[in-house]
Amino acid sequence: MPLNRSKPRKPGNSSVPASDVRVRFAPSPTGPFHIGGARTALYNWLFVRSVGGRFVLRIDDTDQERSTEAYLQNCLDSLRWLGFDWDEGPEKGGEYGPYFQSQRMEAYRACVDAMLAKGQAYPCFCSPEEVQAGRERMQKEYSRPMYDRRCRHLSDEERAKNMAEGIPFTVRIKVPEGSTRLHDQIQGDIEVQHEEIDDFVLLRQDGSPLYNLCSALDDVDMRITHVIRGNDHMTNTIKQCLIWDAIGAKRPEFAHLPLILGKDGKKLSKRVANTNLLDYRDLGYPAPALVNFFTRLGWGFDAERDVFTMDEALERFQLSAVSKGGAVLDEDKLLWMCGHYIREMELSALREQVTPFVAGAGLMSAEEVEQRAAWFEAVLACYQERIHLYSELPEKISFFVRDDLDYEAKALKSLKKKPEIASYLQAYLEAVPDMQLPPSGADRPEAADRELKLPTKKEDTVPSGTSFTPPAKLEQAAREVAEQLGIGFGQLVHPLRAALSFSTQGAGMFDIVYLLGHEQVELRLRRAIEMLKAGS
Repeated sequence: MPLNRSKPRKPGNSSVPASDVRVRFAPSPTGPFHIGGARTALYNWLFVRSVGGRFVLRIDDTDQERSTEAYLQNCLDSLRWLGFDWDEGPEKGGEYGPYFQSQRMEAYRACVDAMLAKGQAYPCFCSPEEVQAGRERMQKEYSRPMYDRRCRHLSDEERAKNMAEGIPFTVRIKVPEGSTRLHDQIQGDIEVQHEEIDDFVLLRQDGSPLYNLCSALDDVDMRITHVIRGNDHMTNTIKQCLIWDAIGAKRPEFAHLPLILGKDGKKLSKRVANTNLLDYRDLGYPAPALVNFFTRLGWGFDAERDVFTMDEALERFQLSAVSKGGAVLDEDKLLWMCGHYIREMELSALREQVTPFVAGAGLMSAEEVEQRAAWFEAVLACYQERIHLYSELPEKISFFVRDDLDYEAKALKSLKKKPEIASYLQAYLEAVPDMQLPPSGADRPEAADRELKLPTKKEDTVPSGTSFTPPAKLEQAAREVAEQLGIGFGQLVHPLRAALSFSTQGAGMFDIVYLLGHEQVELRLRRAIEMLKAGS
């Protein structure tokens, strides 16, 4: 995404100088990259690019059992496809690496050792069963299903004895009395009483660190100034504040994004929420349309416009303007936006995007599309306003490439509507040689299509440098055939469309005639006539 900013802006109400702003996006490679992650990455990217800071990509891969290289690549490919470049992280390196949590274990354990030495954390020797029993008792007596903190009050002698006996233990933070307060640039002022917070685990029994410890310490070590993530992370933020406060670190500034909701205003369905983002790519969604759509999931450009460029968004984006309430994901609106982007594309750019789908459908190879670029772009022009996804194109244009398709049911019905239709098609076939159509296939000269503007307008003329009849005049020739037959124009055109395209819908009829070319028009008319005669 090209950026044309002349100078960076001040980062909203932040006390951090623009040049010092550092944000991080920290996905876990334990599953496919999805919509929620994309929106979070986008808002981090928008904010940091708008102020001229640094975008850090950090990989939270402490869950080694579920983390895979495939999921990591899925994440990186998704970010690249959407255009979210990063300044530090995988494939880039940086001053504050490593950027994989699995490579930072010594730092986490050293932090916990320091907290233990200062009495800010303690070993917990409770078995899972004892922890659960304590939670049930706390729920019954205080309506709080929390750890009952029994190990917090062990004496030094009791702890030493348990250690000597080799009893497994976790390490828990010692939550102090009082409350945690923070200001969120989106959600406002937040305060949570510490009596409502568990003495949460920092290290498991096997010595592996948990998410909140890793995330908090990495944010300190990587000089992160702003944490921008979903509102469902607010509980984690409170816990991380306790860690930052315990180790004497300055807290970053916060912005918790609204949850993404379904069209019904309820929690997003698992089908949508867990969709692999690259599935959208493979289904033919234009990446810029998705980015535009995701930008609106919590922030509006203005009341009058749904569509805008990223350069325009960067000029206006402010975290303080992001809404608190849930953001509704309207899939119908997304499809509309995709169609809008496709309609606005240059034909050469659209050709580049749809070529993989055309090749994947077995219609034309990428080399064939390139060799017949002028013709292919003329075909595209006829369907540019008729598709919402790149993947919709192959089915719509297949008849231009294949002459062995079966007639659709409605097309067959149109052809067999009257016994006289075979004679109508025969009359049109006999008029074809005088129509000066371009040749079909690879023999077609580029000039036949390069200068012609499709879809047809009434004022179209013969393309410069050729003697071929443009679609607007081909229509007049067909009207003359209908007049000679003594029938209405529609009585000829409807079966003609069915014979040439095997369908009753599609591009302009005489755009189709022109683009099919002389040989294909004659071939398909003969096929239809023979079929009708054989069936009569």
